[in-house]
Amino acid sequence: MFARILTLLTVTILLAVPVMGSHRAISAQGSSDEVEVLNKQQVYYGDPKNFSSASVVSAKKIFDEIPAYKQIKDEGLDKNDPRYWILLEKANKVFKKVVKKAAKSGGYDLVAEVGALKGADEFPNLTAECIDLIEEEDDVS
Repeated sequence: MFARILTLLTVTILLAVPVMGSHRAISAQGSSDEVEVLNKQQVYYGDPKNFSSASVVSAKKIFDEIPAYKQIKDEGLDKNDPRYWILLEKANKVFKKVVKKAAKSGGYDLVAEVGALKGADEFPNLTAECIDLIEEEDDVS
């Protein structure tokens, strides 16, 4: 009986150890640093409690390049116009797709807004990569 409890305790500890250190991220320099997610609302891709490699983007810069969002701005649409919501939904879909695709191609499992992470001197910025992917994703949407 005691051996079985000891085995279960050992297995539990072994399974818990990776989770306890799961909030670490690889910085641009390749060293492992403690990373704190300052604002979970600004995490656009990945699990803020469980990641190994973090990066950042500027959502505003990306949205400014998405055709559906440009249309909202160009036409001066507001929240009272039904087309606003249709175009905003399309822009959000494009944003999510390009962020996910840029993260995966760069080997990152967390993407947050610039300034939403603390712990490394500098996080890799995927904004340019996301902007490059917009036309391709917008055509698919």
